[in-house]
Amino acid sequence: MKITFFPTIIDPSLPEPKPAVKNLPEWYKSIPRYIEGEKKPPSDGIGTNATIKACMPVLDVMTSGYLIFSSADVFIEKNETGKFYSWANYDLITFHGQKQVTGYPKLQEKLELGSVPKFTNHWIVQTPKGYSSLFITPFHHDLPFTILPAIVDTDTYFNAVNFPFLPDPNFEGLIPKGTPIAQVLPFCRENWEMNIEKIEDSKTQQNNFTRVLRELNTTFFDKYKKTHWKAKNYK
Repeated sequence: MKITFFPTIIDPSLPEPKPAVKNLPEWYKSIPRYIEGEKKPPSDGIGTNATIKACMPVLDVMTSGYLIFSSADVFIEKNETGKFYSWANYDLITFHGQKQVTGYPKLQEKLELGSVPKFTNHWIVQTPKGYSSLFITPFHHDLPFTILPAIVDTDTYFNAVNFPFLPDPNFEGLIPKGTPIAQVLPFCRENWEMNIEKIEDSKTQQNNFTRVLRELNTTFFDKYKKTHWKAKNYK
């Protein structure tokens, strides 16, 4: 499967999208895999001494898909009317008016200007037929904003998707050019039907649950990784 990114402007300095696995956050890279750096079972024999760095579900969500980066510096500061946004190049920030977001839960508590700022995205995303894209704030990155998540049918919508965002109300300062602003997760559109089993009718699933616990308890380290995890590749 192939996902393609088309630039909407001609600029050699425009940051190119990257697989998320190639842009891990600094906090994650700097922490040890085990508490105090020691790979050993806990002294009480309960639980694990592994840190979040050893958690494969966290790694999977952080390294899945692709990252889009800001094309210019953005500086946020407070003034007497609320917050002020400035940028070094391009019209990187635009706004949705207040009436466009009326009713959005707790939005006005998070905004001081009464409107929603929006990152201009200079990349068009194209996916194969039958595939859409989830656009969401980059997982586990320490960012002073949250974009409003959305799904776009990028197999037919050949246009740039911009990113409305909510700034951290306590943040003032620089969001430098090249900051990851959106994570793109392509997925196949399929029809699903929900099923809920009664506990008295789910002997097979109870047996599966028991089997999984037994498998996990056969090893001290990387339990889930060794018994159930499957590699995901985004290049």
